[in-house]
Amino acid sequence: MDRSFYEFWGRYFLALARGRQQYEDVTAWMRQGFQGSENLTEFFRKAYGLDREEKTDTADFWQQTHQSFLASFREYLALFDVVPREDLAALQRENDELKQTVVRLEDIIRRQQDFLGEKGLDPAGMVEGFQGLMQKQTDEFEKLMKSMGHYFDKKKKPLSS
Repeated sequence: MDRSFYEFWGRYFLALARGRQQYEDVTAWMRQGFQGSENLTEFFRKAYGLDREEKTDTADFWQQTHQSFLASFREYLALFDVVPREDLAALQRENDELKQTVVRLEDIIRRQQDFLGEKGLDPAGMVEGFQGLMQKQTDEFEKLMKSMGHYFDKKKKPLSS
């Protein structure tokens, strides 16, 4: 956060303590693009050096100052875990979209389970059946290898004598 940001808020809080400004004024002032409340605009101009005529002539300088103030303000609010309303709204929209996606995917899963149930294809039963089949094939392969081993053992004996 820059020094001018602190200077602006220092002047604002001093004026607030003197009873000259209200919180609503500053929120309305920021929403209006730093226009409207002359006291706040004056604080802003002095804090950021915009009260000197040579700097305030360009719209680019005003825009850069405006962006610098908003960036510092966001940093300041982040210290208190405050989220800008636009960010919150974007996250809420994303959350709603994700909830809709979850509902849609849960519906697809439910329909697939219903379909498999109608066909008599219980997924858990299918896995057990597949495991049984694999075990049977393994056993048969072992038997085949043993019988081939015995066959070759029988063939070797006459040659070795």
